[in-house]
Amino acid sequence: QGITATAWGWWVMFQFPMVGLYTYTRPSWPAHWPTTVRRALVIGLAAVVLVQIGQYLTGETPGDNLAGLFGRRGTANLMLYVALVVSVGLGLWLARGTWKTLAVVLVLGMLASVLGEIKMFLPTVFSLGLLALGLFSVRQRRMGRLLLYVLLLLVVAWLFVVAYDAVVSTPRGTRPLAEYLQLRTLDRYLGTANRTIVDGRYVYEIGRNYALVYGWQEIARDPFTLLFGMGLGARGESRTLGAAGAGLAEGPLGLSVGTSMLVMMQELGVVGMAMLAGLFIWVVWRLHGDIQRYPQSEILWMRYALILFTVLWPVWLWYTTSWTIRVATLAYWSMVGYALAVPGVPAAAERPTGRLAQDEGVRRGR
Repeated sequence: QGITATAWGWWVMFQFPMVGLYTYTRPSWPAHWPTTVRRALVIGLAAVVLVQIGQYLTGETPGDNLAGLFGRRGTANLMLYVALVVSVGLGLWLARGTWKTLAVVLVLGMLASVLGEIKMFLPTVFSLGLLALGLFSVRQRRMGRLLLYVLLLLVVAWLFVVAYDAVVSTPRGTRPLAEYLQLRTLDRYLGTANRTIVDGRYVYEIGRNYALVYGWQEIARDPFTLLFGMGLGARGESRTLGAAGAGLAEGPLGLSVGTSMLVMMQELGVVGMAMLAGLFIWVVWRLHGDIQRYPQSEILWMRYALILFTVLWPVWLWYTTSWTIRVATLAYWSMVGYALAVPGVPAAAERPTGRLAQDEGVRRGR
């Protein structure tokens, strides 16, 4: 493929992780930066819900275009943002035992998902909740409080199902949410590819499970492609630059990117995917180690939230083009860089990162 498509593929792959690297190497941060980030994420979700309610009251139908501040066809962006904010709420509960923020973000996430017709909210909350409850049981070993939060998750899930059917299924005459739990319906929903015309060209709507099968078939054609993929940019397209990768241009599905899992399978191959998985495992291991070393740290909630969100990266990659979703990934990688750099309990208004603090200790002969 051309150098333009390859350069675009490199940019798409590394633009947001580079934000994390910048955050990690920044020499100092304001004293209350973590608290500011947490509040901004929650307030941002509240603002999205308010705009969604306004859209709904003015006649917008629940669906891809009812995504509040995320704009037209912005529900995938909204879903990942909801998942990150719910992770923050669960992290705060794990770190401090407070439930008010968790309750607020669960309710806001439920409202946002009902109005945006985001069915993924239910498995997202259950997955994050089960991970958080597992961490809680290992850390606290107090089952009485555990049952209270299990009940909270079940109530939110029940309210979501009731609200979804009342706002989406019944007015539109579509199937209720419970039918998506049937294997036949779920397989038809996730395993198909439909061709439509958008802006004068054919575009495929690729089912998420279909994307996995298609991606594997494409890279399994020869051993080298299976191991190393077709190279960065192979499944990328820049309309501004007028460049498309070889995987798009030569494939049978036309210029349909698909999910991030499909993109990475075809571009990175088995070796590249294993390296990416190794990166996520290392991040979780580092964060867990810092939790053990600094149990009183003021960013303990952030480390828990990042562990929850990072463990489920395979789900996010399978669900949508999550690797290039800006708002959620910018916040995620910024927090990753900060959490890996800052030591236990920073005390100064302008705090050095862990790496720079260690260098300073060496210079002073410690």
